[in-house]
Amino acid sequence: MNIKHGFTLPEILITLTIVGIVAAIAMPALKGAKPNQEMIMLKKAYYLVSRTVGELINDEELYPDNEDHPELDGFANVSIQEQTGTEATYRNVSYGGNSPLYPSRLKFCGLFAARMNLVGSDRCSNITTFVGQNGRSVTGHFTTVDGMEWVMPITIFDTGMGIIQVDVNGNRKGFNCFEGNGCKEPDRFLIQVYKDGQIAVPPNGIERQYLSSQDNTRKYSEFINGRR
Repeated sequence: MNIKHGFTLPEILITLTIVGIVAAIAMPALKGAKPNQEMIMLKKAYYLVSRTVGELINDEELYPDNEDHPELDGFANVSIQEQTGTEATYRNVSYGGNSPLYPSRLKFCGLFAARMNLVGSDRCSNITTFVGQNGRSVTGHFTTVDGMEWVMPITIFDTGMGIIQVDVNGNRKGFNCFEGNGCKEPDRFLIQVYKDGQIAVPPNGIERQYLSSQDNTRKYSEFINGRR
């Protein structure tokens, strides 16, 4: 005759005690493993810039090659009037040259914003003087539905590069700062866009460390301590 044995009360109590001890050890670690939201949003912003810039630079109707003036290739080609007699057109809107809404230096901002999900208008023509990490710069700006605030370069790319400044959490946390200058946890970051369509981040900034990190729970203070 087969006899089936169950767990005894002492065995159950011992098991529950072990489970309780393991839970007590694990809970603090789990609570401390909160994601670094600024890092995650920077990675999203960098992806959006990479995708959008790639789409723009490869669109021959918006940024055609300029064989007569190679120095005006890529994003430096702010007007194609000399080639075709018309401006670049996207979704029935004119960009570049003497366009009334998006003249030459607003072309990149307008076309970039047109591919984003915005809250309100793109405000590219609402040019402001922005005081940022690199001093004063003339910019346009807009907000996307995920709450990120984008400060765009207003440029004809005559220096070869424009800088996008993105506030990854808007004003949700009540602070806005770049790394340095007493910033305890930066939420503003820089993304460099070159006229040939390449993008990068400052070589020695927290942006590079955030983007290369596989651990999205690492805190800003951990990166700073690692530099010492």
